[in-house]
Amino acid sequence: MSRRPANYLVLRGYYGNTFRQNYLDYLSGLTERGQNIGTGDPKPETQDLYILPFAFSNDANIRAEVGATVPAWQALGALAGIASRAAVNPPVSTEAVKLGGFKPARIIRKTQTGNGVRAVSARTKLPYLKYNTTSVSVPIGREDGTDTISAALAEITPQIKAGLATAKVYLRDEDS
Repeated sequence: MSRRPANYLVLRGYYGNTFRQNYLDYLSGLTERGQNIGTGDPKPETQDLYILPFAFSNDANIRAEVGATVPAWQALGALAGIASRAAVNPPVSTEAVKLGGFKPARIIRKTQTGNGVRAVSARTKLPYLKYNTTSVSVPIGREDGTDTISAALAEITPQIKAGLATAKVYLRDEDS
């Protein structure tokens, strides 16, 4: 079964013809809005990290080279559960390799300040609640040959919540 477009209900007129026309007007003006490309904040610096992937065999002499943004690493890298699973420098007598197509497991911390604020969509002019949410994520790997991804999450979550009780912690599993 094919997937529906993001604004399928708007295009079908579910919210009324006014919102449908607003969305079509938005789509027709996409080339005009291209003038703002490249005017935002620069991309943050990347910190190289070295991990022992969960899915790989227990070869302690090889580390996968992965990255996290410097602000994310500064926010979460000092936690004991993360620092023991991702290193800034590869351990001595190990080989660091970049693995094409490998996506490491990531711990994601989301924080929300305040309540939702009423906003209006630029595309459809429909009202919605906009939340001021910030998110940071860092890659993690195994500490040793017996470490599991669920044990890592169980160790790291209380450490993040101790520093910021309202934070929500998510785990994105690794994908190779």
